[in-house]
Amino acid sequence: MKLSLPRKRTILAWHRWLGFASAFFLVILSLTGLALNHTEWLKLDQIMLHNRLLLDRYGMASGSSIQAYRINGSDTLAHLDGELFYNGAPLTNGEQPLGILSGEPISVVATATQLIYLTPIGELIETVSVANSPTPF
Repeated sequence: MKLSLPRKRTILAWHRWLGFASAFFLVILSLTGLALNHTEWLKLDQIMLHNRLLLDRYGMASGSSIQAYRINGSDTLAHLDGELFYNGAPLTNGEQPLGILSGEPISVVATATQLIYLTPIGELIETVSVANSPTPF
């Protein structure tokens, strides 16, 4: 069966435009794959997002609600949404720190409702709440 010439041109035109669209998609896919594969080299892991729309879309809090504190010289204790983090690793649930006593062999973080005891490398030793304390903080 032989196709008529106008029908053949239509098929070739569709084929051309579908090929362009597919090539564009593959180029974008390969560029994003390269970017994800070389995140450290391109320093993409150090970029902070500040766009409220993107942060809300992915359920992330903005940087204004994060409180961070220095502890033991170069380490960081951070509070975000009722959780405490030590150098980015989750530590325990708790309120915003009111005071930090860093020393050897332990460090103490005081919140409104608890005392949190830590090792010098940030491991949780114990959490004492107000209810378990003989005297209020």
